[in-house]
Amino acid sequence: MSINTLIYLSLIEYISNLKDTNGNAYFRTVNQDLGQLEIAPKPPVSFPCCLFDLDTAEWQTQGAEAQKGVLNIVFRLGFTPFSNSDNLTPADYRAKAVAYYDYEEILFKALQGWCPGDVTGYEPLQDIVGSLMRIRSWTERRPEDFIRVRGIHFQTTIDDYSAIKLPTLIQATAAINESFE
Repeated sequence: MSINTLIYLSLIEYISNLKDTNGNAYFRTVNQDLGQLEIAPKPPVSFPCCLFDLDTAEWQTQGAEAQKGVLNIVFRLGFTPFSNSDNLTPADYRAKAVAYYDYEEILFKALQGWCPGDVTGYEPLQDIVGSLMRIRSWTERRPEDFIRVRGIHFQTTIDDYSAIKLPTLIQATAAINESFE
């Protein structure tokens, strides 16, 4: 499998297993971002959702067949259309209306400094993929459907040696002469 495939699968498994104190997953849908939130009138996700893409990578050559890259991973957290959070709204409702900030912080704390190789079954990534670091976050303006979307941009590094061609081994055979004269 490719490095990107392994990073993607590791992220899916890790984020899907983020749970609250009652054992409930924080995100009902965890998936690759294929534009699901842009499908109207009802996006094919369950909210809250965490969609992400291994976006762009910048590469530097480290030799004829090795490269070091900086991979950008963009997350989009989607929430049902928001309710009022103004000063006239009761405090309990205001807190629920801005809970998306809490989900963003949960994801940040889970991913900041985390390595995809930390997930059982993906340990080989520890030697070639660095820890994730948050670069920026933002709110998407969506007046057409009022779905609340928070974006978070992380980066990691990759040491890619996959193009190195390993020498072909020649199998040797030996015969033992057991006659002693």
